[in-house]
Amino acid sequence: MLCSKNLFFLFIKIEFFCKLYKILQNISFGMNKSLRFSSLSFAFLFLFSTLFFVSSCKPTQQTGDNTTKKDSTNTTNEFLVPIEESESQFKKDLPEPIWKPKKGSYHATKTKEFDLIHTKLNIKPDWEKQWVYSTATLTVQPHFYDQNKIDLDAKGLAIESIKLLAGSSKNDVTKPLRWDYDGKWLTVRLDREYTKDEKITVEINYIAKPNEAIWTNSVLSNIEEEGFFFINPEGKTKGKPKQIWTQGETSNNSMWFPTFESSNFRGTQEVFVTVADSFQTLSNGKLVSSQKNTDGTRTDYWKMEKPHAPYLTMVAIGEFEIIEDKWRDIPLYYYTEKWHAPYAKDVFGKTPEMMEFYSTYLDYPYPWEKYAQIIVRDYTSGAMENTSASVFMEGLMVDKRSIKDHNWEGIISHELFHQWFGDLMTAESWANLAMNESFADYGEYLWLEHSKGKKDADQNISNEKSSYFREAQAKREPIIRYFYTSENDMFDSHSYAKGAVVLNMLRYHIGDEAFQITLQKYVKANAFKSVELDNLRLIAEEVTGQDLTWFFNQWFMKAGHPELNIDENYQDGTLKMTITQTQDLRYSPIYRLPLEIDVWENGKVTRHKVTLDKAEQIFEFKTESKPELVVFDPSGYLLAQKNEDDKTANEWRLQADYYENYIPKMAALYNLAGSIENDTTFNLLIKVAKNDKFAAYRTQAIRSLGEYNLENIENKEAENFEQNITEIVTLLKEMSISDKDNLTRASAIDIVSQYGAFPKLWKQTLKDSSYFVISNTIYSLINVYGAEALDKIEPLENIEERHVVYALGEYYSVYGIEGKYSWFVKNADRISGSEMSYFLNHFTQYLINQPKDIQKKGIDYLVHQAKTNSFFQTRKDAYQSLTVLKNALDEETKIELEIEQKMNGIKTEEKDRRVTEFQQALGF
Repeated sequence: MLCSKNLFFLFIKIEFFCKLYKILQNISFGMNKSLRFSSLSFAFLFLFSTLFFVSSCKPTQQTGDNTTKKDSTNTTNEFLVPIEESESQFKKDLPEPIWKPKKGSYHATKTKEFDLIHTKLNIKPDWEKQWVYSTATLTVQPHFYDQNKIDLDAKGLAIESIKLLAGSSKNDVTKPLRWDYDGKWLTVRLDREYTKDEKITVEINYIAKPNEAIWTNSVLSNIEEEGFFFINPEGKTKGKPKQIWTQGETSNNSMWFPTFESSNFRGTQEVFVTVADSFQTLSNGKLVSSQKNTDGTRTDYWKMEKPHAPYLTMVAIGEFEIIEDKWRDIPLYYYTEKWHAPYAKDVFGKTPEMMEFYSTYLDYPYPWEKYAQIIVRDYTSGAMENTSASVFMEGLMVDKRSIKDHNWEGIISHELFHQWFGDLMTAESWANLAMNESFADYGEYLWLEHSKGKKDADQNISNEKSSYFREAQAKREPIIRYFYTSENDMFDSHSYAKGAVVLNMLRYHIGDEAFQITLQKYVKANAFKSVELDNLRLIAEEVTGQDLTWFFNQWFMKAGHPELNIDENYQDGTLKMTITQTQDLRYSPIYRLPLEIDVWENGKVTRHKVTLDKAEQIFEFKTESKPELVVFDPSGYLLAQKNEDDKTANEWRLQADYYENYIPKMAALYNLAGSIENDTTFNLLIKVAKNDKFAAYRTQAIRSLGEYNLENIENKEAENFEQNITEIVTLLKEMSISDKDNLTRASAIDIVSQYGAFPKLWKQTLKDSSYFVISNTIYSLINVYGAEALDKIEPLENIEERHVVYALGEYYSVYGIEGKYSWFVKNADRISGSEMSYFLNHFTQYLINQPKDIQKKGIDYLVHQAKTNSFFQTRKDAYQSLTVLKNALDEETKIELEIEQKMNGIKTEEKDRRVTEFQQALGF
């Protein structure tokens, strides 16, 4: 599952928050510090835009060279023994940190009393009742010990009959079996004991009632998802198609079929799904046949001939357009809504190239019969890597113009890499989730490195570091952890982002070739198996001949990360570096860190390799003169927080000039923002902004230049101030119009608006091909003109792209622009899923500032959404909006009482436990 932090949802599980972050983290434009009209929406949409590197420490990680040619290094290979070392003075009486690891309970890998051989499902959904009439035929075999009963996961099913189809003799064809069932666990009583050499086939007839099970079953009180989702089943939600889709991870497929719902089980599969003939279906494996029935329905038969884990089973149903593609002999299918069909290949068109790259890199061809990718409504996650059939949220339904702003290759490559890491090889338990998700995240890095180059890939890994460090402020756990409270706890930036960074460190430590061979051998050795961390370690040790236990233990099995204090002292031809590990040793280890340190003298670099493995060590390097620049971890691979704040502006300038690799150069450009002390620094930033081929460098350069006005506004006597301001404005105006990168143009617009030159630009930038540029122009117009921006912004109302809509929505709501009620309702009717949660915030704020008659209309609209919307999250959001209005509106209007009465009516009709519990939590 792709972790992608969805900032539009206020109330949803951690996986979804993780995932939209992954999707948005490459949307890398933001606004200058001085311009913050959009206090919520812009911050939400582009939260990560300014985080090009570890935000909690200013990174200084570089490579160097011993000639004047950049990035050509003269490396000192000898191990430098520390000349002095001492244990850090650690105080045991320190207060407990907020991030202290939470133990939880121990979660062992599930015992396999049986092997799952085969599952055959015959399902027929009932849209009106939201039931699934089903027959599940399971073939199992005792794993080792004799067995006389089968314990299955089966949540909220109405069991009608269970039969034995294969027993001790040919006569045991349809023997009825007894069962015990508590609403969560189904125990099938066999007719006798069976040995490990005997296969058993049982047929279970039942009705799955996933919604009712969630609503009413007290046994399932901790279950948050139906597993089998009916989307707009009665067609009451305007603009939303009727769809069905499933979501199994981690343990929700047993909401619609009985199985061994643990990741260490695997079996082959057949799915027969009966639907109205107007619908298309999708499931795992290949479509064997489609049989039309006499009642106007059709039964599709999907067959999965290779074994996979039960949680990866999926079904999707709806009126989809199917666009066909191909990689080698593997058919590819892109399922989407009819209006979006012309753009499907714009979104998914790189899939064949990705499959070729991954298959070649791993020396293991894509392992399944087909690969389908489907976009659905109201999806509960960013995406899910079901075997041979990945599901994506509706955010990917964008047109060709939107693709220019964000191409979604990150999420697409993530789910594709899962087809090897997660599907072909599956984490043995959720404690080992990183064996799926860390690899899928790193798959994004590998694809970027292949398709765009190392700078783009390193930008990705820098964002991964930032994601982990933000989470680490409040949470630090081992990546591999057997102690946790809920399976959902595992879906965090530790399992995803930190794991990807650690894999990148492993690659750097053992070398590119050894790393690639390790992955190739790992895949071949563990195909169609469950895996845990040691499987990877043993292969890496086999390839390299090294003992890597220390690496895997400290990075995967321990909480936290290195926190380093670095002190430099030069005296009499010797550079002395004192490096102290300052992390909390109660919960984190003393790390063993192979390090690189670049020492620059007169434009030439010598790279020193050392190993830090004590709490404090001192390293000495002989130099001919005082170094002009010292760079710790110049390659930027290390996951560590470093205290290097004493670097001078000149040192940052040299670092920006000497390095081309992403992390050291971006760190330098960022830190120069408040240090433009002379024309040398100023000219460097101008040069980068004008000429650098890498868009992220140009963007950061103009952001840093944007601080020049703030830094010197009270000191007009600063060196060449007026001349420099003129040059900045000229450059920004040019880049706002002509820079080839959408995000760089958007950033330039944001910054130029503070210099008074914006009135001459906005008419052009509102016509830009990029929605990002248009939305940033809107925010800049608001910053410059405030409420008087209406005549300039209003003509954009027909644009339906989300960023433009959010910008307009915030403007109308903050300034209470009258006459926009219909615009809000029109957009609310077509928006769905997580985006609706966000949009309703603007709508609610808008209503607070409107006349009473508009407020009443808006309240009725929210009541309608709270009662009828098929997506439980939207019903919650609408109810919350009513709560906000109730508290905000003047009591004298008597609207408060009307709202309360309507809210009571909503509570009376609501059946979904997830919504009723939320309503109760609000206290009304």
